[in-house]
Amino acid sequence: KQVPFVVYENAREISGRHICDKRRSTSEIKKEFPELDFAHIKGEEDTMWTEEREDYAHLVQRVYDFMIEIGKRPEKVIGIASHSTWLLTMFNCVLTPQDNSLKQWF
Repeated sequence: KQVPFVVYENAREISGRHICDKRRSTSEIKKEFPELDFAHIKGEEDTMWTEEREDYAHLVQRVYDFMIEIGKRPEKVIGIASHSTWLLTMFNCVLTPQDNSLKQWF
């Protein structure tokens, strides 16, 4: 069975201030990764990135919104690839992991 690889804007690292946290244009990324599904990316350019660092409460809300959205998918087993701050936020503010080591910086 074909495994879908889907890109979600809300699963990205904390945004703003640092140019390394700004995403490239969607068309540029599609050229490099044509096997990925970009249907959930709205727009060509990064509209989340600003000169100001993203507020932590906003990041928590994005992670929460992503988890709600991903929960609507038909798959029963889902792998998530993201960045350290995003993952730490997920394990500390949105989920309640049984393994407390998941709440620590890795």
